[in-house]
Amino acid sequence: MNKDHPRAAAHEHLHLVDVQELQPQAATGAPLLGGRLGLFGGVKARVTAVVGGAETSIGDLLALRAGEMLALDRRVDMPIDLCVEGRVIARGQLSVLGEQFAVRVTEVVDGGAA
Repeated sequence: MNKDHPRAAAHEHLHLVDVQELQPQAATGAPLLGGRLGLFGGVKARVTAVVGGAETSIGDLLALRAGEMLALDRRVDMPIDLCVEGRVIARGQLSVLGEQFAVRVTEVVDGGAA
């Protein structure tokens, strides 16, 4: 490569560095965000209420017609899941608030279940 070429000049300053493998150790010090969680107070997150699910064949799905029933895998007395990004963050009772569905939170899930 020609020494007048910009890439050739950059290669002249390259050095190999020996990178040491680090071993995990207990965390110390204050958390990164500390008490500044308020920084995220205005960030929007889409919450989804999951009433239940069903496993069926594609053929049965394609054959569904208006008026037919699809049984879900959750009993009516069981709480529904509140999810953010597919992770359960809370559970509660399906309710009505005015003209809209609502969820009365009965349990907050620690750390978000997978």
